[in-house]
Amino acid sequence: MEDTIRHSCTSKGFAQSEDPRRRQKRLEAYNEVLWRLRDLKKVAEASVPGFEDELRTHFMRLCLRYALGLDVERAEDVLMHKRLLKEAENPATTSPVIEVRLVEMQSCDISFLQIHAASDGSRGQKVKCECPCASREERLRHEVTIATKDKLKLFSRLTNVLDEVGLLYHEVHAFTTTDGYFLGVFCGDCRSYEGVEQLKHVLVAEMSKLKS
Repeated sequence: MEDTIRHSCTSKGFAQSEDPRRRQKRLEAYNEVLWRLRDLKKVAEASVPGFEDELRTHFMRLCLRYALGLDVERAEDVLMHKRLLKEAENPATTSPVIEVRLVEMQSCDISFLQIHAASDGSRGQKVKCECPCASREERLRHEVTIATKDKLKLFSRLTNVLDEVGLLYHEVHAFTTTDGYFLGVFCGDCRSYEGVEQLKHVLVAEMSKLKS
């Protein structure tokens, strides 16, 4: 797809040799998210003993781009990412773990560098995507978040499935962890299904064919 925007990185080996300044930026993002989660009284998980260590581990296993790219106003997204990765690590999990929801695009004029460094070694390019939106309904986009064990050509296989189910994705953020897992967030339009749950049901069925 021409208008696909991909932000991605690999975190392989960074923990041992990371520059102190980069590590500090990562910790600053961690502290900001931790503070916001605790400030949200409804997030009971944030007050559970050991939560700080789990959250810190989550940030340290992913690359700096993940930490810097987070919208701290949506700090709860980090909990979803952490949960999906944990489910993907379960030995009983044999296919990608998926979450689907509707999100509101804050801007419809998007322009940034397309980079991809997943297992298949592909690279992207600079893309400008303009989608003039009028109403809030028109700004709503499907966000598909996927966690699974990383492997050769995984990204290509995932995007093939998303293409087949009709998700016209405009923005992609793909990351790998230090211990060999993949976390991807795909945001776009999908008008082929009546609701989020129906889209998720179809995706789960299709992704089950991609054994992890």
